[in-house]
Amino acid sequence: MSDGERSGKKRRRDEEEGFEDAARYWARVKKNDATFALSYLERQVFSWSVKDIFNRDLLRHKIKRIPDTFTSFWSYLDSFTWPLIEEVHTYISSSLDGYAQANFVEVTHLLTVNSRKSILGFQVAEPVKDENSRETYVPAERDIILVSSQKPRHISDLTRNKASFVLGSVRKRGKGNGFRPDWCIVQLSSTIPIEADPYTDIPEGPLFLVFLINMKTYNRIWRCLLLGKNDANLDELQNKKSCGPVNKVAIQAKVVLGKTFKHHLKDDYIKLSGNLQSRIAVLYNDHPRNLETGRSFQCMLEVLELIQILHALLSAGDGGDIWSNELLESTIEENTDPVLWPSQLACIRINSCNKSKFVAARSLCVQELRYLCKNLDLPHCYSTQDVQLYLLSRTRCIICTVCSSFRLYDVPMRNSSTGVCGLLKKSENMIPLELLIIDEAAQLKECETLIPLQLPGIRHAVFIGDEYQLPALVKSKISDAANFGRSVFERLSSLGYSKHLLNIQYRMHSEISKFPVGTFYDGKISDGPNVSHKYYNKRFLAGKLFRPYSFINVDGHETCEKHGLSLKNSIEVAAIVLIVRRLFKETVSTGSKLSVGVVPPYNAQVRAIQEKVEKAYSRSDGFLVKVKSVDGFQGAEEDIIIISTVRSNGAGSVGFLSNLQRTNVALTRANNSVWQKIVKDSWDRGCFFNVSDDKELPNAIFEPTEVDDTDGTSNDHEYNLSHLV
Repeated sequence: MSDGERSGKKRRRDEEEGFEDAARYWARVKKNDATFALSYLERQVFSWSVKDIFNRDLLRHKIKRIPDTFTSFWSYLDSFTWPLIEEVHTYISSSLDGYAQANFVEVTHLLTVNSRKSILGFQVAEPVKDENSRETYVPAERDIILVSSQKPRHISDLTRNKASFVLGSVRKRGKGNGFRPDWCIVQLSSTIPIEADPYTDIPEGPLFLVFLINMKTYNRIWRCLLLGKNDANLDELQNKKSCGPVNKVAIQAKVVLGKTFKHHLKDDYIKLSGNLQSRIAVLYNDHPRNLETGRSFQCMLEVLELIQILHALLSAGDGGDIWSNELLESTIEENTDPVLWPSQLACIRINSCNKSKFVAARSLCVQELRYLCKNLDLPHCYSTQDVQLYLLSRTRCIICTVCSSFRLYDVPMRNSSTGVCGLLKKSENMIPLELLIIDEAAQLKECETLIPLQLPGIRHAVFIGDEYQLPALVKSKISDAANFGRSVFERLSSLGYSKHLLNIQYRMHSEISKFPVGTFYDGKISDGPNVSHKYYNKRFLAGKLFRPYSFINVDGHETCEKHGLSLKNSIEVAAIVLIVRRLFKETVSTGSKLSVGVVPPYNAQVRAIQEKVEKAYSRSDGFLVKVKSVDGFQGAEEDIIIISTVRSNGAGSVGFLSNLQRTNVALTRANNSVWQKIVKDSWDRGCFFNVSDDKELPNAIFEPTEVDDTDGTSNDHEYNLSHLV
């Protein structure tokens, strides 16, 4: 049999197994309608036609401004509902606007799971690894997708032939659900436009899944809004779980812990001790700790060391007299004081007699294992989810995202006879959550913050953030005008609640911090001693343009990306490429390390710069270039930041750059005059330069290879040096 035939047989066998696994999964869960029920928001999405999606005023009449004060908690929660629906509507509309850049994947096989509910199983192709390809989509649960008979090229493909696509919601993905990871189960809004061959289950025509939006966060916000309306009734959110087979990690550890080495010492010791070590390592690293379990964790460390000592003794030659029956049948000491075990282990370490060392190590190891069996309380159930609940319910500090804190509604933090509580030995040991700390609180929508704020038991909440930094991203202008993007941090600040200002900054050179500190923080922030260090005065490039803080005037022009609405500025791209190239040459010549961040506010500019810069230096040791949008750089820092403003037009319009939070200069509610202040400040301080002030930049900008236009043709003849002066 040839290699090709063997490969074909294996592929067909894998395909058959994939079908069988998906079918078995459906047979197991089909009686539980809740598993595949669409959320209210998802049902709303499915109800919209293409015309509805592109109707920007579809919900305008339902949106009201979120007020500063409320008559009741119910009215407070209700004020977020329609702005939330409008935000989802705008996000999907925006995704379809950028349809030409959407990620997608091809369907290779399909299986009808439930024809009545239009639930299908899709096997998808392996994502393409080429970073320039868009065939990189990996389906995830709660994704809203577009199932189309055509690759996504232009939105007109959809508007011309509405029968060529349907909307879908990914209900389950194979990974972790008992079927292959290249399979997913999708509920469709209507009948699929392509049928499958009844014998091979291969689509009779091309079929693609196109990503639009993931609904997980929106669904969790919605459920928490309903939670508050139902007087914080957690029953709706509790997932009742049945007790499955026993947890392999926890219970196998207890089975091994309960055995002595007598029956396994010679033939099975290496295998047994290896398993035991891995189980103990899991328990030591992941099991919550408290004052009562301190001795157990000390035992774990000592057992791990004793296993190594015994292994070394058994592996030394043929074992000598260690294998004698008298030795193997030696008794284990009983009722010794655990406080003495560390000193006994210290004596074993320095014992030079293998026979007595083996006896003592074996005896101490078994004693400590017996102690763990008796005193280390482990759950009696197993599934990964139940073990996670067990650990979460007993931990004292949980670090998670605001969105994923929703999962804590399933964790019983108090005495309870329901859920996983009934499967634990000592539910009275469960720890209630009392203190909530939210970092970057000014960057969260108020309704997002309600997810952890409504967790039972919370008594104190601490919000850490900066209302002058990036706010929450709101796609819908209608929702934004209704204050949907306002954070709890901003609300409390506007209501006069006191704030503690962290008044020393340790990141920026003093020339960089001077303008934002004086303009937006009333001069109340001072520079830390580290930013006054001589290293911070280092100039990475020679020339007057490259001071610690420079404003370089590049008179290009903005253009719309082909088949899209995002803006780019090719002249700025060329200037940035040269600056990065010069920085790279400097680091190579000096043998130094440098990180550079390029921050454009528009995704088209991000893509244009990434294409020319990131790949060229991706393998450069000691020289790192990151190109991300303003939002992508929030919280990050690099040695050098280059901000590409993109906007350049005769009308002087700067678009959403009028909100300077988007340009990472710590402004809110700004208007165009703020840019005038920045330019004037740069001029007054001698930091304003024209690109023509540098010898190399003007020439590089007008190299035809560095200038591209939206239609792929070079327009460098349209520019001349006079535009740059």
